[in-house]
Parts: sequence; structure tokens; C-alpha cells
Amino acid sequence: MWFGRANRNYAAGGDYVFGLKDNQKTPHNDVTLFINDEINAASIEKATTTEKSRGRYEKHICYKVTDISWLEGKESWAGLKAVFAIRRIVTSKGKTTDETSYHITSTDTVPEELLRIVR
Repeated sequence: MWFGRANRNYAAGGDYVFGLKDNQKTPHNDVTLFINDEINAASIEKATTTEKSRGRYEKHICYKVTDISWLEGKESWAGLKAVFAIRRIVTSKGKTTDETSYHITSTDTVPEELLRIVR
């Protein structure tokens, strides 16, 4: 299975994972709102990994949604099957950062695999 940044490779038999940027207002906002709305919690698959190394603690959480009937413009993406978010919580030297990135993908793999792919 191929994962990359170019939609042209999907036609060649691979899959894609695209990170959504803030400047892609509609898909980024739609995915952000859906995943962060508590009313949708039952339809979100979740996986968590943790690592500790050299005084640095990292926790990664994947939130995956396969029912994307609500996503505006989904027909523009060949083979689109899911949207997901990766939350990264990192503590190092007494300081904690917490950031979330949002993605779309043509694969319907488990959240644990999405964590590995994006990492």
C-alpha cells in the first residue's frame, strides 16, 4: 500500500493520506468541527500510543471517521474513505505542547495504522 501526497498515485493503485491545512477553509473547518463535536463521539474510532524516551513523554491519539456523508466536496477526492485527526501531547523539560492535525485518506485502515502512517 502506498501513502503519499499526490492524488495522481491513487490512479496507479496506491492510497493517499493528505494533511488538511488552515488555508483549505471548507474541508479543514468541516473535519475539525465534526471530530470535535461531542455529539459525534459514538461514530469516531479512536487509538492511542504513548512513548517515553530521554525525559520526553509523547502521547498520540487518532480519531477516525468513515461516515463522511456530511463532508462538503468529498466527490472531488477519488476514493476518499475516511477523515481523521491526530492529537499530539508532548511533555519535555516541564513544558507541555498539545496540537492536533487533520487529514483525509483513501484507505479504511484502523486508527493504529493511521498513527503509524502519519508519524
